[in-house]
Order: sequence, then C-alpha cells, then structure tokens
Amino acid sequence: DAKALCACAAVSPALRALADSDDPWMALCFSRWATRQNMPPELFLHGDYSAARLSVSECKSLLARRGVRLGHITEKAELLVALRDSTLPSVSQRKFGIRSKWKASYACAEADSTRQRITEDEVAYFRWQLIYHGQPSKMGFRQFQRNGVYVSPHFGETTWHLNHDGMFVMEGVEPLPVQRNPHNWGWIIGAGTATMYMSVDLA
Repeated sequence: DAKALCACAAVSPALRALADSDDPWMALCFSRWATRQNMPPELFLHGDYSAARLSVSECKSLLARRGVRLGHITEKAELLVALRDSTLPSVSQRKFGIRSKWKASYACAEADSTRQRITEDEVAYFRWQLIYHGQPSKMGFRQFQRNGVYVSPHFGETTWHLNHDGMFVMEGVEPLPVQRNPHNWGWIIGAGTATMYMSVDLA
C-alpha cells in the first residue's frame, strides 16, 4: 500500500528510486480507484504534474479531459504551460512537487477525495438515485443537464444550479446540502432530508 511504499523509500536511495517509480504507484491507483466513482484508470484529472515528466500524448489527454481547446498548440513546452494554467488553484497552491506522475496522481486524488464542494460538471456527469422519505424511486435515475435543465418525471422541466454556498438549488425547492460520500468518493445531495439524491457512476 501507499504507506509501505513510502516506508520503503526511506530505507535507501536504491529502494527510494524503486518505490518512487511509476509502476507500483500506477498499480496502486488502479486498485484503489476500482471501487471509486468518476475515477477512470487514467492519470488523475486534477493532478499537479508540474514536477513530473509527461509525454505529449499524456499532456494532450489531460488537457482534453479538462476541456482545454488546444488550437494550434503542438509544442510540448506550450502543452506543459497549458497544463499548468489549467490546474485548479486549490491543487497548484499545495505544491505537491512529486516527480512520479502516478505517485502524483495517487496523492492528488487522495487529497481531492476530502473536497466537500461539488462542481457543476460533476453534477451533470453523474446519474442520481432519488431516495424520497427513505424509499428509492422506481422511476429510474435522474439526470441534471449541464445547461441547468432538469426534467422531472413528476413535474416536467425545471432548472437547477449551485448557489454561492455550494448548495444544490432546484426551482421551487429549498436548497439542499451537498456532501461527499467517503465510501466511494461520490456525492450525496440532500443528506438528512426527505429528498436525497445519491450519485451513480454509469461509466
């Protein structure tokens, strides 16, 4: 596990080089993320790779997943600048400074798993199981569209957004709190209320 690898790295320079290499950390990432939501077996989307060596294809893949349009950017140096500029401030400010790209992925993902504020992209990515007064809905998973539209099987089309406090707001409904599910790194909207939505990852 991660603690064993870090302990191994403290034994000697030779073991440190082995423990900090990409292969064991990549295997650890895949094992750790297998039961976590929105964690594909790729370099962690919001990782800090400022100290790591990435290939051109890895840079392009990360930038595409971050929604960055490359345009005429083809040089690796330019890709690295775009990658740095698209790294979330909450991540870059922590200055992980990890040379192994997969160790950086692991560390950044672990740190992100404690984040309690969901993004609109995440709301739109997941499907949601409605649990009303303790009973799961039998009308299928709900989907909140990225453009702020939600089509309820009961009430038809309405709108949703996240307010300045990070609460989930639907038209005509009291704001619902949002919190992380520590077991699968998913999200729970409206925990402790009569109307609760639990994230479902269909990918």
